Amino acid sequence: MSVQQTPRSIASGSEAALTNVSELAGQVFNVLAAGADSIGLEDFKRCSTSLAQLSEDFAADPNEAFNRIDQDGDQRIDREEFGVEVELIRGLLGTRKLTAALSQVNEDLRVKSVDGDAEMTMK
Repeated sequence: MSVQQTPRSIASGSEAALTNVSELAGQVFNVLAAGADSIGLEDFKRCSTSLAQLSEDFAADPNEAFNRIDQDGDQRIDREEFGVEVELIRGLLGTRKLTAALSQVNEDLRVKSVDGDAEMTMK
């Protein structure tokens, strides 16, 4: 029997809510990385309007946001770097709002398979 998440349980920062945030962030990362192990600047910029639901500076200044997230300066955002940024955003928004924002970003950045390759489509 699965437990239905409610806004109150998500807001509580429970382990289930944090797992949900982690899963949603992983799904967003997978869409942005399009099957790769990291996200490049062009992919980040292409999706910055949708990502602005997480943090407005993603759209306002995507180059600065990308460079801030890219902690090792290799011009790629890896899964760990993306996770660190999501945790910083969670500290600002709270778990419930971040979960809702990640869900919306996931919906906006749909993946469809074309000849086995992932392709981002904007709603």
